[in-house]
Amino acid sequence: MCRVLVLAAVVGISACAPNVDAFSIRRFGVYGAEFPALERTVSDTSAATHLYAKIRSLPRDPGPGPNVFVSCPLDLGLRYEIAFFSLGHPLMRGVLTRGCGGLDLGAGDHRLLDESFWAELAGDLGYYTRGNDLFPTPLPQR
Repeated sequence: MCRVLVLAAVVGISACAPNVDAFSIRRFGVYGAEFPALERTVSDTSAATHLYAKIRSLPRDPGPGPNVFVSCPLDLGLRYEIAFFSLGHPLMRGVLTRGCGGLDLGAGDHRLLDESFWAELAGDLGYYTRGNDLFPTPLPQR
């Protein structure tokens, strides 16, 4: 009887966790800034699952409080749209910003990013994890 209960508990827990099998990323600019194109899908289940879990564990951004001014002087308009998938169906979508290091998941859910997140993302994309491949300078205006 105990074996059946343990098995049922394990099956119940695993049924609740999403099966993340891929993520896609697209670079874009705001404020009129243009950046080198990057649009890629990573179909490595392990990498996608780990990055998804990392995002879910990131602390929420409490936002500015009373009498608090937040300045993002390094924000050149660089953004990334990231989306996670399970069997081709979207699980989560968000927009990454470098200036203040945030992730907007929508519906008021903002997460704070850290350097380990950026390093993991760079590694998943095949970039040098301590390099600047993810953070190019804007293209010259035409």
